[in-house]
Amino acid sequence: MLNKLENGIDVQDFDTIKPITLSSWDQMAPVKKFEGALSVKGNVGVEASEEKRVEAYMTAVRSFADEW
Repeated sequence: MLNKLENGIDVQDFDTIKPITLSSWDQMAPVKKFEGALSVKGNVGVEASEEKRVEAYMTAVRSFADEW
């Protein structure tokens, strides 16, 4: 079943999505393509997600987005 967001974009129902598991390398590979501060902040985000530190992850994502 498809749902619509407020702006009209169709999104899939989460019940039909199959989760995937990414290795540490798979998570770090895209981050390594960035340079300088973005790479450092991306690494912090990946490490926080691997350690399941939600607050640290969210802080890293916000910092990464601000830098971008």
